[in-house]
Amino acid sequence: MEDVVQAAVAEVEDYARVRVTGSSPDAVDGAVAADVVHLLAELIENAAAFSPPTAEVTITFATVSQGLAIEVVDRGAGLHPLERAELNRRLSCGTEFDLADTERLGLFVVARLARRHEIGVELEPSPYGGTTAAVLIPGALVAASGSEARAAGAAKPAKPPAQEGQRLGRPNRPAPGARPSEPLNGVLAASIEPAEN
Repeated sequence: MEDVVQAAVAEVEDYARVRVTGSSPDAVDGAVAADVVHLLAELIENAAAFSPPTAEVTITFATVSQGLAIEVVDRGAGLHPLERAELNRRLSCGTEFDLADTERLGLFVVARLARRHEIGVELEPSPYGGTTAAVLIPGALVAASGSEARAAGAAKPAKPPAQEGQRLGRPNRPAPGARPSEPLNGVLAASIEPAEN
């Protein structure tokens, strides 16, 4: 998850103003990682654009019961409650953004990506007076961490190793030079018994 967040930060022109905190042992499923990076980058870019030039943009992330939670927090002037409610409505339905409004074009992209993968995105007031973009990546898009995957593999009962003949779908045959313990095809071969003097 940290790699995904850092990749999103790297796509932002004002990346030096971004501070990342948090940790998670989980990962975003590889099939959606590029879209998640793009979605986060658009939110970080918005946060930087609507903050004073010297203000930090903070990103926190963590594993939660329903998946992975990421918060992008700016220290700008914030949104009027009615404007915030309208933007949240548009984010939830993924349409109705005015593409001529270049200031909100990033949110249009966020809405389309979020809808494609059923990722939750909501704008909330931040404690600093700006806006917090809260993102919830559902558990279906979260890949198990390496340690969990190894633990799951260890929990499965091990199958007994197949003999060479069984693996190839052929009947078992003794290895070359081995003495069979039973007659082959019901016939005792005199050559495998010690000769009598």
